[in-house]
Amino acid sequence: MYYKVVGYVRAEPEPEECVYFASKEEANTEMEHLELMNTEGENIYKIEEIDPEEIPDGSEIVI
Repeated sequence: MYYKVVGYVRAEPEPEECVYFASKEEANTEMEHLELMNTEGENIYKIEEIDPEEIPDGSEIVI
């Protein structure tokens, strides 16, 4: 199983960006970093599990 950190702009229903990680710990670290940079609270971040087969070709995966 892989994990992705998804960033949503509060006013838009679709994700702004996705970053894929092989470990949940790395995904948590990235999400904490993004939340610290989000000083105005305009983005919402969450971690979602994703099947490796669902990752689009050419996507960056942090291992």
